[in-house]
Amino acid sequence: MTIPTTMSLNLDRRTLLKAIGLAALGGVAACNSVTVPTGEGAGVSSSATTTLSTIRTSAGLPTLTPDTQLEQAALQQAGYMASRARMSHTTGWGKDFASRMKGNGVHGAAGENIAEGRFDQQKLFDIWMHSD
Repeated sequence: MTIPTTMSLNLDRRTLLKAIGLAALGGVAACNSVTVPTGEGAGVSSSATTTLSTIRTSAGLPTLTPDTQLEQAALQQAGYMASRARMSHTTGWGKDFASRMKGNGVHGAAGENIAEGRFDQQKLFDIWMHSD
């Protein structure tokens, strides 16, 4: 995970985990569609939030609260990656992760995980939870 140095480093564990979890949805959403859905990400975010909440409660942490600004930032990147068939934290028009967060009104620490391959959501989370 990379935390941009241009952002404030007020590392609130809940905010950081929420940001990582929701940003990770970008990779999941990129596998489904080029169209950027509105609302809850056409179901992907809802089921991923449930999975993340289960992981968190098993570790003694509180459940997640969806964040529409993080959701929008993740869906923008997922749409970009799907339309270009390219996995990246930056876009072709020069928007990096930090500027995407700022442009969507996300303040504080945030992180992003993207994944590529043929696997379902549960496998994605298994890989993520067992990564170094």
